[in-house]
Amino acid sequence: MVQFTNSQQAILRNASGLAVIQTFAGLKRHLNRKIWVGQNNRYRKDCVSRVQADIGSNSLNSAHLAQYVAASGPLHCADGWSFLGRALACIARGDNHSAMHLGYYAELRAAMSLLATQGVGIFNDRHFVLDKRDQCVLLNAGKGKGISTHRMAWAALEFWADGMSVSDHLFEIITPGGIALKNWIHHFGMPDNAIDPVGRKWLKLWGLDLERLANDHIARNEVSYRPTGLSPKPSADARESSSFLTDLWMLCEPSGYSRFETLDRHLLRLSLHDLATGMRIKPADFASRVSNMLDAMGLGASAETEWKPFLTRQRASETTSVIDRAAARKSAVRQEHFGVLSRAFLLLRIATGCCASLLTETGFGREDLQFWWSPIGEDLGFWDSGEQISDLTDLWADIELALEELRDWGGQVESRDESPSYAGWQGSCVQALWALSACERIALWGLRL
Repeated sequence: MVQFTNSQQAILRNASGLAVIQTFAGLKRHLNRKIWVGQNNRYRKDCVSRVQADIGSNSLNSAHLAQYVAASGPLHCADGWSFLGRALACIARGDNHSAMHLGYYAELRAAMSLLATQGVGIFNDRHFVLDKRDQCVLLNAGKGKGISTHRMAWAALEFWADGMSVSDHLFEIITPGGIALKNWIHHFGMPDNAIDPVGRKWLKLWGLDLERLANDHIARNEVSYRPTGLSPKPSADARESSSFLTDLWMLCEPSGYSRFETLDRHLLRLSLHDLATGMRIKPADFASRVSNMLDAMGLGASAETEWKPFLTRQRASETTSVIDRAAARKSAVRQEHFGVLSRAFLLLRIATGCCASLLTETGFGREDLQFWWSPIGEDLGFWDSGEQISDLTDLWADIELALEELRDWGGQVESRDESPSYAGWQGSCVQALWALSACERIALWGLRL
């Protein structure tokens, strides 16, 4: 377990999201040339080796490294969604071991993306903080091997989660109904200091696998390097895997309110119930508080017909299985990978929100970054080369058809009361499973491009 020294803690406290915004805004001249950072940026290629060399020669180019850290936020985020998509493809083949491996790296990239937006850059075993003076400060100076990527990602995420502003930041990113979660909670009548423990709990829970594998070197090697055939684990059956894919993707439908509207509504309900439990609010008083909150927010007719039944669990009473799986510290061996992927998904949602805010703050949009996102869509077959897509949320249409295909298959299986095979699932839903393994589309609409 990493124990930061007093001086390291002081450096981390100086990490500046504002400095990241200012640095990212300065990338405009490079984005206009269809590149993220300048061609002459010292760290654009072979970054880790050059950082190590420059530390040794005391010649670090702080401005170049700051640009790299700022640009890495959205790029790590997109890569994280790509890892998650590959993990879902493994689920469709009954390969829970590879799904766990890829899910862990999706979670790691989510953490690195989130931290980059806050001014923390992770580079192998040497790590930097972009501080309020726009300077990159080495966190772990000295000779010898430093803190590894895995251990640093968890330690920095945990440190950030314990910071006083994390809940404010987190609850501004989650926007059910287009309204920041922070405002919902304020109108629920909770003091500001009541929400901090909820935000901290969520971040630490969703980074649980980072903690486990950072602190358990043997477990990390088992996931990444050991032959799976020597100690095979039982796989979830095809019906369970199909249900998981459906539950996860149903949380991703973009809307005019939020690019994660369904998920954000579940997180709103979860936060209110967590707060009510912590404050020992009785069920009758909870319903009354919800009514007062909705009145104060002026939501009109939708308050009684839409919001109140959902928030008081009179409608859709069950928590989505993805949130339940993410909260389970232990699960059946054959379903363990579902928990890892659920936590990666939720942490990616937060990282995506941070990156979307970064783009909004700096005024960058789809046109500025088209050189980057358009080839992604072409390579993955979302659209033909040279084709223009006016709204990236239209990519949901393929997912809607895919989910309907999975539901039809599930209904047929249930009507026959049979134990479905992966071969049967894949044969019946080949197009759907291809679409549902391409999570890059979530990155594209989640970043509001």
